[in-house]
Amino acid sequence: MSQSGRKVASPEWVVRFYRYWWGEAASSLGNQIGNVAIPLLAVYQLRATSIQMGLLRGAETLAPLLFGWFIGAIVDRRDSKSLMIFSDGARMCLLGVVASLAILHDLTLDALCIFLFALTALNLLFDNGAVVALPRVIPEEKLAWANGRIQMGVAVGDFAGPGVAGVLIQLLSAPIAIIAEALTFGLSIIGVSRLRIPEVLDDRRDKKGVIHESINGIKYVLRDSTLRPLGIATLLSTFCTDAAFAIIPLFFVRTLHISPIGFGIAFAIPGAVAVLVAPRSGLLLNKFGIRRLLVGCYLVSATCGTLLALCPRGIGWLPLLCVALGGWSASVVVNLVVSATYIMQWAPRDTLGTVNGAMRFLALAAAPIGSVVGGIVAQHLGMRNTLLIFGVAAFAAASPLLTLNSRNAFRQKGAVDRV
Repeated sequence: MSQSGRKVASPEWVVRFYRYWWGEAASSLGNQIGNVAIPLLAVYQLRATSIQMGLLRGAETLAPLLFGWFIGAIVDRRDSKSLMIFSDGARMCLLGVVASLAILHDLTLDALCIFLFALTALNLLFDNGAVVALPRVIPEEKLAWANGRIQMGVAVGDFAGPGVAGVLIQLLSAPIAIIAEALTFGLSIIGVSRLRIPEVLDDRRDKKGVIHESINGIKYVLRDSTLRPLGIATLLSTFCTDAAFAIIPLFFVRTLHISPIGFGIAFAIPGAVAVLVAPRSGLLLNKFGIRRLLVGCYLVSATCGTLLALCPRGIGWLPLLCVALGGWSASVVVNLVVSATYIMQWAPRDTLGTVNGAMRFLALAAAPIGSVVGGIVAQHLGMRNTLLIFGVAAFAAASPLLTLNSRNAFRQKGAVDRV
């Protein structure tokens, strides 16, 4: 408040950022509702087996493998705002079709796999557009601050989304929860449509094809002394995580006998923890440095994944599940904030989408394989043993980070100091 009593206007970049934040948070809320509603639709209405749940998870993770390596180059060539709006609108329509078929009892597991594959591809398009847009919306020295706030907004969706989905499924049905998911993408459109994003145009793109740029992006990542170990570590972790998460809905429902509301509460725990941790990620980075912080994140994540296998039946599952999912969420959020800030600062601005797409491709290449392997192992060894096996295996993901060049982790130290 100024001496004259008039309120001081916020800088223009702050207004732009919170419009961006609105679209990102609404999209995240919708994704979290779907993360509960769609697996429970498969479990309760379609009566899916553990192998079928693995295939469903595999269909969800196949899109980054097929499209992730070149979709970033497409985003670099297009208006990111238009791509984000298109993605939101297409997801609304797609979910409307899924909900309608489910209500009419005409939905099959094969069709749900196809729909989920398309939905994930659209999520990938939106996320890459958002990554490219953020450095154009705010000053570069505010990137670490902004990524912390974005992850806090995502965490609110992580907290509210599963709870909303669980209540809607318990009181109404899974198709109604999917309709609610579709409506959140309409809210995202409202925020993104009001956003002004200065586009960076590069004449070189007219001379190089998308495939050429995408291959160069992958080469850039593989040659970089920091991006390469980050990508390898995430690939190993993703394989183990997707092997476990492919069967977690079945494990919760058929082994622990958790109700839809309990399922929603369980998946709301990571969001509640992430709300507290996300704004403090920059402070943790200053204190521990990028190498020690990321190694710690992967070790905590693997430990918490192992704890999931030890959850007992009955109400006794709640304390251990809170610790496991809470610790896992904290480690993942800090990892995301630090990694995203690094990539946004280190990659060339006009090829940020290409580099980010290459990173996602290398990180998620093992996800479909992990999902299918998890379903097959669970079919033969049981779900609890499968969670234990891949929880222990996830400790190996920290090893590539021991070679991380922490001295060159951030070009501008001030971006972290001011968080």
